[in-house]
Amino acid sequence: MSPKQLLCAMTILAAGCSSIGEDRRVQTYPLDSLKDLKLIAMTGKVETFKGKTAVRIGNHTFDLGHLAVVNGAHLRNGTIDVDIASQPNPGAPIGVDGFAGVFFRAVNDENVFGGFSSYEYFYLRATDGRAKDKETAGHVVQYASFPKFPWFWLRQQWPGKYEAHANGVDVAVWTHMKIQIHERQAKFFVGDMKEPCLVVNDLKQEPTDGPVGFWVGTDSEAWFANLVITPE
Repeated sequence: MSPKQLLCAMTILAAGCSSIGEDRRVQTYPLDSLKDLKLIAMTGKVETFKGKTAVRIGNHTFDLGHLAVVNGAHLRNGTIDVDIASQPNPGAPIGVDGFAGVFFRAVNDENVFGGFSSYEYFYLRATDGRAKDKETAGHVVQYASFPKFPWFWLRQQWPGKYEAHANGVDVAVWTHMKIQIHERQAKFFVGDMKEPCLVVNDLKQEPTDGPVGFWVGTDSEAWFANLVITPE
């Protein structure tokens, strides 16, 4: 092989190695277009909300929550960062708290509604951020796992273990959300906190690489901006 041919071969090999490593690189989504999302039983549009370009997603049903899948996004272990603001829909009944958050490690199943048989998720209850009583204030951040471990079952069986208080969460106010995931453990951060407000050491699903996206709960709407997914 001539020196020129050797150089060409090395260049091609380097390019191939680079492409192989793509899946482990940071995935950044400015969320300035709906093209990055697959909405499941939800409405969506792009708008500027309180200084940030964001996707606005609404759930107008009275069920446990609907999904917006981020096209091409997936993760087993790593960190998810996103800016989020949420509120109850106009006219929503008392008890609807502007539920919105992030799901991850979804398991594909085309035979079920939404295309996923299970997923893990963390979310915020925006109106509980205003609560004066300690019990309600302790419900601001919630972990749950679809379909076997909804929030009400987790609260009934293990009160206070899978939810927590977080300062700075309010209705229709931007909040930075960060989730650090490693195998069966997840740490949840809100705002600029250095220590997590909630640590879950027993995520309910088997760890697996899976799709990532946004979750919006009963009769709520939310804005999402600046999504960054960093694999471990």
